[in-house]
Amino acid sequence: MATISKNCSISYKRSIEPTKGFFYAETDKDIEPIVITRQKMVGPFSDQKSASGEGAKNLNALNIFMTDAAITPADTKNIKIKTCISFLPNWKEPVRCNEVSAIESLAEFMYKYESKTRLKKQTDSYIGNLASLIWTWRNHQTFTHQRKSTITFADKNFCFNVPDGYKYATMEELIEYNSNEKDVAELSEIIFDCFSGKAFGHFKLTADLTAPPGAEVYPSQLFPLSTPQTKIDRVSKELAFVPLDKGRRQAVFNSTKISHAIHTIDTWYSNSDDVKPINVNPLGYVQSSGVCHRGWSSRKDIYHIILDIENLLLKLEKNEITPDMDYLAAHLIKGGLFAGEKAQKEK
Repeated sequence: MATISKNCSISYKRSIEPTKGFFYAETDKDIEPIVITRQKMVGPFSDQKSASGEGAKNLNALNIFMTDAAITPADTKNIKIKTCISFLPNWKEPVRCNEVSAIESLAEFMYKYESKTRLKKQTDSYIGNLASLIWTWRNHQTFTHQRKSTITFADKNFCFNVPDGYKYATMEELIEYNSNEKDVAELSEIIFDCFSGKAFGHFKLTADLTAPPGAEVYPSQLFPLSTPQTKIDRVSKELAFVPLDKGRRQAVFNSTKISHAIHTIDTWYSNSDDVKPINVNPLGYVQSSGVCHRGWSSRKDIYHIILDIENLLLKLEKNEITPDMDYLAAHLIKGGLFAGEKAQKEK
């Protein structure tokens, strides 16, 4: 009998591994890294006390702060953001688990689910997120004209032009706009083969965004654990970087930020067909709104669904595919630790 107890702790390796994303400026002569600069700025006080008049004595004071900025050079024609992504077969079984029956049940579930679906829903959603450029976050929402995404595997390019003005283009809209349904089907098969362990290699991903000279671009933001004691030396915004020569710093995305965007495929939290995808996470939490779409009381969170593994396997035997199965498969592909009750209490 397929069972998983409440005390079971399960850990999966990530099946999608992006690298950092590197920012470049394209000029008439060359492609060069976009460099982060740090500068001292003066801004208005915008706290509630000043706005209400309680802190009026501060209104004439100087609000001096340090901040990072990544600005395109004076001869910029275009910006490029480049990353690499690997699709791996780590979803097939847990890397660590304290119950043998849980390992067997989850491995059986993924084997049967994959054999019946070929992970098509997840794979097509990942392609959509890569092609539509949502992994570039604020950048594709700022530079909304003449955008292009290129996915390269084994020297073959799969190119997608993104419609002007779109903040998010669905896979169906991209296929219609580019008339490349055959290319998408071929790319889907390649990714599935990588997921299955039949093909190996990494995918090169390039975002081309038309940007003017002197424009601010938006890499990842850092959150230092310690802050300087003097207020004037504190950096209000510190950006992610990799070091270059002569102390220069190239703007980058952290891999976790790219991963978060790729895994924004959960539409199964709602019964409606027309919902905005959210990131795959245990409670369906959306940070921007503070809403849990899979709260504990809904019984649609990852822990309730894992505990229902016996019922899911019975439905698979009957060739029934449910949204809970799609969500569970997406979660195991994403990877991570799912701590049981006992492990949580020990913490």
